[in-house]
Amino acid sequence: AFIDCTVRSIRVAEFEDDEHLSTLESLICQQGARECLLPPEHSESEREKLAELAELCEVPSTTAKKGTFNAKDVEQDLRRLLGKSELHGRAFSSQSRLSLAAACGLIAYLDLL
Repeated sequence: AFIDCTVRSIRVAEFEDDEHLSTLESLICQQGARECLLPPEHSESEREKLAELAELCEVPSTTAKKGTFNAKDVEQDLRRLLGKSELHGRAFSSQSRLSLAAACGLIAYLDLL
């Protein structure tokens, strides 16, 4: 998930990546990320790999607090942020739970609510 506070946009994507995380690397570069938030639930080796990738892209990384990526109330939070009563689109389907959890983590980290 990517949040740009200057233009007030939230973008989410779910994709399969290779062992080198090359798709994620190109997304980080294309989006011009300024910080990478790492989930604490991953193993130490996975977090290190993600931190190395962020460093390679010259983006600082931060490990979030436990529970930051909890998508329990994500639909309610997004409705409140977007000012809509209904959420439509592929991003809000039940198959996109990982990307919604990532968006929820960024919303919580940036304290947007």
